[in-house]
Amino acid sequence: MSTSTTHKALELLQLTQTICHYEAELERETGGNFNLMQILGVGHYEVKTHSPILAELLNPKGSHGQGAAFLDLFIDQLEITDFDTTTARVDQEYHIGPVTKTSGGRIDILLRDAKGGCIMIENKIYAEEQQNQILRYHNAFKEGHILFLTLDGSPPVSIAKTHPDKLQSIAYATHIIDWLEACRKEATTVPTVRESITQYIHLIKALTNQNTNSRMSQKITAAALQNPESLQAFFAVRNAESDVKRDILNTFREKLTLLAEKHKLHLSGPEDDFGAVYSSASFHSDNWPTPLCICFEFQGSNFSNLIFGLSDQGKLEQAVRNTFRESFNKTYGNSKQTGYWPAWNYWSRHRNWNADTFQAIQFGHFVDDLEHELIQMIDIINTVLKGQQS
Repeated sequence: MSTSTTHKALELLQLTQTICHYEAELERETGGNFNLMQILGVGHYEVKTHSPILAELLNPKGSHGQGAAFLDLFIDQLEITDFDTTTARVDQEYHIGPVTKTSGGRIDILLRDAKGGCIMIENKIYAEEQQNQILRYHNAFKEGHILFLTLDGSPPVSIAKTHPDKLQSIAYATHIIDWLEACRKEATTVPTVRESITQYIHLIKALTNQNTNSRMSQKITAAALQNPESLQAFFAVRNAESDVKRDILNTFREKLTLLAEKHKLHLSGPEDDFGAVYSSASFHSDNWPTPLCICFEFQGSNFSNLIFGLSDQGKLEQAVRNTFRESFNKTYGNSKQTGYWPAWNYWSRHRNWNADTFQAIQFGHFVDDLEHELIQMIDIINTVLKGQQS
């Protein structure tokens, strides 16, 4: 990078920092950061959060009071021409029979009209795709449209040998946000509906790592496009992202090492590939049975689906594993038990990392949050082991 480009990049960073500070203050004064769904920590639930919101907006008889306007915008965007929105009805978790290899299951959102038209929406935020799921739904409504909805528009794996003609992969990051923006314009004169849609848009942008402040994005874009030097500086800054993240993770490793020493534990990881699927950081003690440890592990790639819990590589007796899970549940509520894990949960507060997470690691509260969970799990382990000795 030339000296002039470096200077220009630093100027652009300084300008961006000024814009961010200004917009953050404006958001604070106007309450733009207030989002009930994020406060309640329910933003990652397909069944409890996203499906009900989507179904309500798509329902012509929904409480929004806009009739079929939102549904019309939805099918127009997806170029669905054989569905009558005026007679549409909407069902959630629609049961189509016991699950077999080729039939049955529950459709997340089902839309049907009086003429036999059908739209099935399979909603995937983080849940695993079930075996032959698309085939089973296709067999239930052979002429129906199947919309496979994910954060980034990834196609389904469980597709029949012959691709259903009316299968579409759609994304929260693009299709749903674009549709919601159109719905918000439609609801301009209905403040409660408009602001509810705005909050939902902000939630989805947070889940898909997009800037929730379009005004700020516009200002930064304008600054980057002022002249060739500014644009070159912008790309130079962007190309430094991997180096910035690497240095932050090195700091994170140092902080975890100090944390382990503080609590008289041994630390394994995080390795250089931290953030990849199944990469982890774990803590263990000489006083605990091998290989029991407290583990934080990504179940997805690119710093996604972070879980935490007790790991034993499946080597403890089942009765002991169940005891650990029962104790874990008293602190964290219902947990999951799998082959290598007596008890684990998604870490809802930091489940999917974004720019705010890296900022919290470098300058904020992230390690404090992790220590809070670590202390609670140390207490769980020690309580169970003490009970076994008595």
